[in-house]
Amino acid sequence: MPSSAMLYSLLHLGGFAGDVDFYRGRTAGAARILELGAGDGRVGAELCAGSQYVGVELCAEFVAAARERVNGTVLEADMFTPLPEGTAPFDAVVLCANTLFCTPRHAELLARCSEAMAPRGSLLFDVYNAAPWHDEALYIAGEGCARGSAEGWEDAEDAEDAEGGEGEEGEEGEEGEEKDLLVRAIDEAGRKWSVFERDPEVDAAKRQIVCTYDFEAESGERASQANVHHYALPDQLRALLDAAGFEVEATFGGFEGEAFDEQESDHLIFAARRRD
Repeated sequence: MPSSAMLYSLLHLGGFAGDVDFYRGRTAGAARILELGAGDGRVGAELCAGSQYVGVELCAEFVAAARERVNGTVLEADMFTPLPEGTAPFDAVVLCANTLFCTPRHAELLARCSEAMAPRGSLLFDVYNAAPWHDEALYIAGEGCARGSAEGWEDAEDAEDAEGGEGEEGEEGEEGEEKDLLVRAIDEAGRKWSVFERDPEVDAAKRQIVCTYDFEAESGERASQANVHHYALPDQLRALLDAAGFEVEATFGGFEGEAFDEQESDHLIFAARRRD
């Protein structure tokens, strides 16, 4: 059975198109960079050139992989553990690939970012845009379009169509559930895997999304992994940043600088700066 870390690496093998270039460009000139939730060093390996880099990662398997890739320091700790004395302050802090949504403690994590920064330090992070998922869940639960953003859904049948849907490479999962091919990847042992994504389970009341992935090797080996995300809506994120002492410089809907649209964008990317 493959390890959960290996499955994660397969899932994030290529990351999101353009994310590494985005973070590399936005941190250019930063003398000291902190990455929380450094994973296996996929992004950190590109950020450490010309900068002092510190990554924080809880998974020991990831820490070992990141230390092989990164020219810097990778600490085995959770994101809330105080940094060793003398480690801070940093000119830039980065949270990639939905790291903020891996914990419900958003305000505390943003406060930790602020504490680790030099005055006027830069905070960069990306999450998925949860607004459409949230509104859809409210509608299907019979609560109507609470935030007035699901205007295209005329009735429950339309909502059900939006919820499911078979992808181009879709196939049936457990109990007839549709799942879509997300990525094909090769692991370090040379095994070929197909990664399928099931329809997310959204709990609007708890602000929680459970994303389940099925991994199928060409050899017939199979595994599944569920990731629980604790989402916040765009306006909530702006309020959290303000409360943590940040001013938002820019928001994007994609890593190539696309404008953010609350109902159309898949990503929500923040560039913020710590207030004096």
